[in-house]
Amino acid sequence: MIEKKSTYSYLLKRNISVMLLLISGFFSNAQYRYSLKIITTNAAVQTDADYLIKKKALALKFNDSLSCLQTVRSSLGYFYEQGYLAASYDSVLALDSNMIAYLNLGEKYKWAQLKFAPDKEYLMRILGTGSFTKNVFTPKQFAALNKKVLQYYENNGYPFADVQLKDVVVKNQAITAFYDIKTNNRIAIDSIRLNGTAKISKTILYNYLSIDPKDLYNESIVRRISARIKEINFVTQYKSPQVVFNPEGCYIELYLNDKKSSQIDGILGIMPPNIKGGKTTLTGDFRMRLQNSFAKGELIDLHCERPQAATQVLNVKFIYPFLFKTPFGLDAALNLRKQDSTFLNVLGNVGVNYFLPGGNYIKFYVESFTSSLLSTKGLENLTTLPPYADIKKRLGGIGIRKEQLDYRYNPRKGYSIEATASAGLRTIELNSKIKPELYDSLELKNTQYITQFVFNNYIPLGNRHVINLGLQGAGLFSNNIFVNELFFIGGLTTLRGFDDQSIAASQYLIAKCEYRFILDQGSYLLAFFNAAHYQNKADNKDITDTPYGFGLGLSFETRLGVFSFNYALGKEFDNPIFIRTAKIHFGIISYF
Repeated sequence: MIEKKSTYSYLLKRNISVMLLLISGFFSNAQYRYSLKIITTNAAVQTDADYLIKKKALALKFNDSLSCLQTVRSSLGYFYEQGYLAASYDSVLALDSNMIAYLNLGEKYKWAQLKFAPDKEYLMRILGTGSFTKNVFTPKQFAALNKKVLQYYENNGYPFADVQLKDVVVKNQAITAFYDIKTNNRIAIDSIRLNGTAKISKTILYNYLSIDPKDLYNESIVRRISARIKEINFVTQYKSPQVVFNPEGCYIELYLNDKKSSQIDGILGIMPPNIKGGKTTLTGDFRMRLQNSFAKGELIDLHCERPQAATQVLNVKFIYPFLFKTPFGLDAALNLRKQDSTFLNVLGNVGVNYFLPGGNYIKFYVESFTSSLLSTKGLENLTTLPPYADIKKRLGGIGIRKEQLDYRYNPRKGYSIEATASAGLRTIELNSKIKPELYDSLELKNTQYITQFVFNNYIPLGNRHVINLGLQGAGLFSNNIFVNELFFIGGLTTLRGFDDQSIAASQYLIAKCEYRFILDQGSYLLAFFNAAHYQNKADNKDITDTPYGFGLGLSFETRLGVFSFNYALGKEFDNPIFIRTAKIHFGIISYF
């Protein structure tokens, strides 16, 4: 008698629900042809079901019946995730454009205890398995545990580890189980085997890839091999790496060919006269950059400039990585600057690089700077110190280089940063041609601080559009700064729209925004705007200005190399912008 009354009550509620659904479906939005109502077979848990459906934001209106049925099927996975492991649909009733799904949620299951072997209990601390006690059991949570455990063993020498539950006991919807871990064989990496035409030392590969022979197998490192190889600019990968397992361990097969990375390039600058009746000036820039010529990953960089008619600059740089098969390398540089007949600067820099993955590094260095006056004629008649002086500096510093670009020569996304900071003793030397008493007001020895940085960020806006945002700056901090120790900015590589190295500054900050339309891998059109704020404190003065420049350009690949053209206008102080003072630069880069 009690059973019949319960059944009658359930059928009555079911029919009422159907009637209400038909009425609501009649007045529903006409853009949906089908609607879904989920009703639990146990009214006591209907509130829980409604809450879960609302939390999931489950769609209840559809344009076709197939989408409605697919939602019914896929919704079970969500109920499983909430611990209702026995959830199922008893039936689905279709009434014209309305569907009613009768859900049997069942009971919610919880963990009572997850047991580990005594020698594996450390995993409870490493992986946080304490959450598997008296918490809701969900397949998603259990799958996440399996993934963590397997990743841990794969990254610690056990690529064939396996896990499973044993001795599972379910009592009052509480689960007790033993978590069985089979580590299987312990694997070490024997070596790297190289295929292809690439002339590269295995020592370099081991350091670039963060792999040493006899290291335990580490899946996280193996997965990153392809990405790391792409960061080596003098090899190219023609086939994906392979890991070959054998009874003794495993070895890694790499498939690499040589890639042109050394370059010779030149830039010719045309500087129209700044004054009426003046002469047009030609400037030049030549660079030879040799990369991995001796298959040791070394870099030899020779850079000659003629930024102005009577100024010559020479830069030589040498980097030799991975000395004695370690992450350390040698970094040496020499910079010469002859400013007409006024002064000669000689800057020497020797350091040790600690290489990071991808060819990036941290640098520790010492630096020696000497500036000598060339022409001393007439100095004996001066009553005040000239803006130039004989100077010596001995400094020590630290630097960093970090680059993460998709393609170094024409990036679409990524960033690069290079920065240095140094400090040391600066000495002003007395010139025999200058009256000694003129130096009385100077502090001949003091501490000087120097900082420099260059940052570029490349932001893709679709397949062919890229925004390049950049910042670069430098600072010279000490008392009684002279002109021959200043920074010189302006030109194609710093502040476009101005004569090369025509602006002297003790501190400066340059910002740029550049739009690039990508034509192909090595070609693009560009439009740019750059602006600077600088300060010149030399010769007891304090000159500040905010010059800016803008222009257009292009870069495209030819058989001879990459040709570039830039046209820029600039404005400084209160000077107007004149088309006749536009700066034009032609350049070509040839890779070999």
